[in-house]
This record gives sequence, structure tokens and C-alpha cells, in this order.
Amino acid sequence: MKCPQCGSEHIRKNGIKKAKQNHICAECGRQFINPSE
Repeated sequence: MKCPQCGSEHIRKNGIKKAKQNHICAECGRQFINPSE
């Protein structure tokens, strides 16, 4: 999985939002939900 903003692969889990796993990029701090879920 890559960050949609910076392309980094340094991703961490960051809780659950609207019943989907939320992730945060360790490089740029962007939060996102994996689009394949």
C-alpha cells in the first residue's frame, strides 16, 4: 500500500473510521482509508 499523496510505503494503522480501517502516512502525515476495502 502506498500513500496517495506522497507515494511513501511507510504506512501505519490509525484506528477505524466508518467501519473501515484508517491509515496514516509516517512521511507526510496524511490520513486515508485503503480504497480497496
